[in-house]
Amino acid sequence: MKKVGIGIVGTGGRAVGSFGPWLVKEGEKYGANLIAMHDINPVRLKAAQSILGNSIAIYDDYRSFLNAPGLDGVIITTPCHTHAVLTIQALKAGKHVLCEKAMAITARDCAAMLKAERQSGKRLQLGLCLRYADFMRDLIPIIRRGEIGDVKLVSAVETLEGSSHFGRWHRLMKLSGGILLQKGTHTLDLINWIMGANPIAVSGFGGRDIFKARKECRGRRCKTCPEKTTCPEFRDINSDAFTSSLYGEEAETADGYIWDECVFDPVVDIMDNVALSVSYEDGRRANYAIALYFERDGIEREFIIIGTKGKIVVSRQREEITILRRRSMDTIQYKLGGHGEGFHRQMEDFARMVQKGTKPIADSQAGYWSVLAGLAGEIAVAENRVVNISSLK
Repeated sequence: MKKVGIGIVGTGGRAVGSFGPWLVKEGEKYGANLIAMHDINPVRLKAAQSILGNSIAIYDDYRSFLNAPGLDGVIITTPCHTHAVLTIQALKAGKHVLCEKAMAITARDCAAMLKAERQSGKRLQLGLCLRYADFMRDLIPIIRRGEIGDVKLVSAVETLEGSSHFGRWHRLMKLSGGILLQKGTHTLDLINWIMGANPIAVSGFGGRDIFKARKECRGRRCKTCPEKTTCPEFRDINSDAFTSSLYGEEAETADGYIWDECVFDPVVDIMDNVALSVSYEDGRRANYAIALYFERDGIEREFIIIGTKGKIVVSRQREEITILRRRSMDTIQYKLGGHGEGFHRQMEDFARMVQKGTKPIADSQAGYWSVLAGLAGEIAVAENRVVNISSLK
C-alpha cells in the first residue's frame, strides 16, 4: 500500500475533532499520515498541534504549507467563502483535495474549482459524508434495481438543534452562503443522488422565526451576557479544555474571531427554517424542508420516495428503510447502522483517492449540483420567485 502524506487547512473543531483524530488513529491502516497543518491563527494552530501530535509540521503561510515535504493530499476545513481559492491553489500545486461542504458560495467559484480539477489531473472530493452512511449504501441499490419502479417524487424533512449556527461564522451569508449551502447541501445532494438527475428549477419559502433579531442589547456574546444564567441558547466557551484552547481569549486576540456570539444578534442574516420545491428532468419533483430548532437524539433526516410501483420511507434516526408496494399489503423493512460510519468510509475513500487517483463517491459534480440547488433556493426565498438553475451558471 502506497503511503501518502496528508495536510489539513484550518484548525477549528471539525479539523481537530474529526479529520485530525481519524488520520492520527486510523490513517496508518489506510496508508495516510497527517504530516502538516495550516492556519492563519497561530494560537489555534499550536493548540491543534498540541492536541494531535507535536511531530506534525505547522505552517501559518499557505504557500509554504503546500510545499511541505511529502504532502500528497489536502483537507480543507475553513469557512465556506474561502473554499474556492484554497482548493484551486492546492490543485494547481498538484495535490488531491477533500473540501468540506459547501463546495463554495457562488456558482462561479464552483465552476472555477471544476476547471482547476480538470486542468490539474488531480481529484476533488467533497465532504458530503452522508453519501457513505449505511442508510444510503442500502437505499441507492434498492432504488437503482427498480424495487419501486421509476422515482417520481421525493420528500425530505431535516430537523436539528442548529442554534450554534447563529452564534458562529455560519451566521453571515457572506461567509457561509446561507443555511441551504452550509447545512442543506447534505440533504439536497442526497435528493439529487436518489433522483439520479440534476435539478432544473427551485422555488420556496423560508425565514428566521425562532432565532429572531432582538433590537435591544442583551450582550454581544454569551461569555459577557447578563442573561447567560437564564438564556436557553447559552454556550460556554470554557465548558471544556478542547473548546477553550481553540477559541478562548488567546485565540480571539490573534484574529478577532468570537465563537459564542449572540444568536439573536440583528446582524445575523441566515434563515432558521426553509421549505423548497425542486423540479427535475422528466417532470420529477422533490420537496425539502429544514428546521434548525428541534433536536431529539441528534439530527433527523426523513425521506419519502414515491415511484411508479411503490414507496420507500426512510428514517435516519430510527435507522430503518421501509418499502411498501403499490396495490399490495406487502411491506419490507431494513434495519440499518448510523451516520458515524459515513465519516469513516469517507476518509477511506479519500485515502484511496490520494493513493490511486480514483474517483470518490462524493465527487466534485455532487458538490457542484448540491450548491446550485442551495443557491437557487436561497434566491427563490429572498426574491419570492422560481429560479431556473441554468441562470446561475
